[in-house]
Parts: sequence; structure tokens; C-alpha cells
Amino acid sequence: MSTPLPAGSGGDGSRGDGCPPLAVGLLCVAFGLALFTALVPTGEHLGDDAWTAHQKFHAFREIFLASLFSVTGIVLCLGPLRRGEPHALSAVALLGVGVVAGFWLGLPITGIGKGGVEPFVNHGVQAVALVAGYGIARSRSGSRA
Repeated sequence: MSTPLPAGSGGDGSRGDGCPPLAVGLLCVAFGLALFTALVPTGEHLGDDAWTAHQKFHAFREIFLASLFSVTGIVLCLGPLRRGEPHALSAVALLGVGVVAGFWLGLPITGIGKGGVEPFVNHGVQAVALVAGYGIARSRSGSRA
């Protein structure tokens, strides 16, 4: 004889912690777009013979950082931030400062970004994903408040 799953345990379509599947899906889409906008334009450069090994290193690093940013953003927003843990908002803000603001503040210093819109789109989408993640995590339906 099997025991029925209690409501909210995952058997009723929820994640088991009160966070609706739609909120989880929207958050994954937001951070997925942030990752996609880094992978496509940056990945094209890895096979470009005109790029030096140093340039390819930076392209690879950008792909890795975008992946790490997306996974970390999802984990922070669905975990500690949604639960209202004391330093969760600080962690999300530091993630944004480190990844997003670092790019925007570095532009005037390095002069990079004159060649196309891809870097601006990518880092703009990353900023939007963090704000969306915060909104979803702290919304009435996504938090335990």
C-alpha cells in the first residue's frame, strides 16, 4: 500500500516549497536568455582563426562566467532570497555588481564595446534576469512571507 503524497511535496505539480512551477519556469527562462546571449556571439569567436589565443581565452572565460552567473542566480533566487534569509539580497546584489556592473563600469576604461551590440545585449539581459529573479523570488506567490 502506498502513502499519498502530501500537498506541496512535488506530486501535485508544485516544487514542494510553495514556489509555483510558472515562477520557476519564468526564472529559468530569464537566466537562460542571459546565458544564451553570451553563448551564441561569444562561442562564434572561439573558432575564429583571426582571434589570438588570448582573445579566445577571454571568450571562453565569458562563456564560463555567464553559465556560472545563470546557475548562481537561479539558486540564490529560488533558495535563500525566496525564503527571506538575511544576507540573500546582499548576495544577489554582489552577483549583479560583480558580473553586470563590472562590464558597464569597465567600458570607459577599456574602450571595448565599439564593435557591436552583443556585449550590451548580454549584460543588459543579465541585469534584467537579476531584477526578474528578485521580483519572482519576493512576489506573494513565490515567497513564504
